[in-house]
Amino acid sequence: MCLLVHILPVNSLGMAALLVGGGVTKLYVYKDGSGLAYTWTTGEDGKRAFVASMGYLGTALIGAFLLLWRRTRRGPTVGLIGMGLAMLLSVCVYVRNSFGITAVSCIGVCMVLCGWKLPVREVLYLYSFMAATCSFNALDSINDVLDMGAGESYVNGQATSSDAHTVADLIGMTYGFWATLWLIFALVMSTIGLLFPFNGITYQQNKKAQRKVEESTLPQHGRSVVPASNTYSSPPPTQQQPTPPVNPQYQQQQHAWQQTDSIPIAHATLY
Repeated sequence: MCLLVHILPVNSLGMAALLVGGGVTKLYVYKDGSGLAYTWTTGEDGKRAFVASMGYLGTALIGAFLLLWRRTRRGPTVGLIGMGLAMLLSVCVYVRNSFGITAVSCIGVCMVLCGWKLPVREVLYLYSFMAATCSFNALDSINDVLDMGAGESYVNGQATSSDAHTVADLIGMTYGFWATLWLIFALVMSTIGLLFPFNGITYQQNKKAQRKVEESTLPQHGRSVVPASNTYSSPPPTQQQPTPPVNPQYQQQQHAWQQTDSIPIAHATLY
């Protein structure tokens, strides 16, 4: 993994040269993780400074771009296979030393196989780890440049000037100014990649399903859920009192009173 993140700056320099209308002669990758990119441009100082800057800025951009796609369904798989194929292509076209050919080829083949054969979850973990490593390596590398003096950068064990010194010599200012500017840029790119990823359809569906499960398990209105049979149960129906038995003679007498529409009164006879 350490060698992988050090290969990216070398490839970034080559891509920058192609973007400004120049070209790449050859790329060297060494055992200590350093590398050299032999590029050419049309000669303007601005183009040469742009190419020299992209060793660090390109790594930060690639890391942030990879982080943005980590939550999509096909992004991790396509990213791993795409990076592996890009490394194999660079070996075929530009890498010229024996160690670089062997190392870059092995890494490229491994990345293609991992993206092709590993389960989706493992691909996601590997892709996210690689993306974060690339992004944070740009920060660490630029921080190392700030601690360097002139001639303290080493490539394959030999002292050389850093890219920040090259840019300062071409367009002015100090190497510390450019290194600080690159550090701020890398920090912004890492923040964007971490905080604003693209949420794929599968990720959104999983979040919705998880939210529904959480809502269904939460108590309603802060109270524990009570079974429906014990909640707001209706009162039991009132039992009707049994009707006492009625005397048949009383019923006949009451019927007769209703017909005469009068009430009998007891009479006393005087003799």
